Amino acid sequence: LPLRFQRLGHLVALMALLCGDPVKQVAEEAAEGTHYLLRITLRLKYISYEKKNHPSLRRAMKKCRELLELYSIKRFYSCPFKIAQVFEVFLNSNELCQFVMTTLDSLENLKHPCTQQSAGELLITLVKNAESRFEKVPEIMGVICARLSIISQPRVRRQIINTVSLFISRPKYTDTVISHLLCHPVPYDRHLAEVWRTLEVELPSTTWILWRLLRKLQKCHNAPTQEKMAYVAVA
Repeated sequence: LPLRFQRLGHLVALMALLCGDPVKQVAEEAAEGTHYLLRITLRLKYISYEKKNHPSLRRAMKKCRELLELYSIKRFYSCPFKIAQVFEVFLNSNELCQFVMTTLDSLENLKHPCTQQSAGELLITLVKNAESRFEKVPEIMGVICARLSIISQPRVRRQIINTVSLFISRPKYTDTVISHLLCHPVPYDRHLAEVWRTLEVELPSTTWILWRLLRKLQKCHNAPTQEKMAYVAVA
């Protein structure tokens, strides 16, 4: 079997978060380690897939080489979110989930404002770039809703909620996100209410989301009382 990292998404997220550490020496050493990790990952992917000659992977590897030429180690610790841009092309759906979960879980322990801000930027960057390659959106939504109560920085809260907006605006995930948001007991706490109130999606996506929500509201008469209350609360 080809060599590979068992939890690459988790490892990349941890290294990226350390690149945003307020202690300069920690950030610089993490950036150097991340740079080496990227080169190792690039080599392992090349060894693993060279015979298959997979076109999409070849394009990803070409993009990665170009980024390596552009991004110095200094760029990694001065702009940690660049790490998500570079590594995203190599992470499979399970590793993408690892990255997101690790980043969200870290918010509970990240006390310094700039480190929390780095976590928010990493999250939104990865979700934007990975598009529709996520498979464990319900689990991700669960962690997002659980972590909102401990995030005090307005900018970071905005980034986390924007992540929800990105997921709900993609047809593949719309029903999943709506169902998860509706499953919470009413009355909604202020954090969940803020999510509903501040979702930002483009007009075509808004029409689609409202249509899917209305479809669920039409079914509320056949739902249990508690579930029906959730639908009415959103309406």
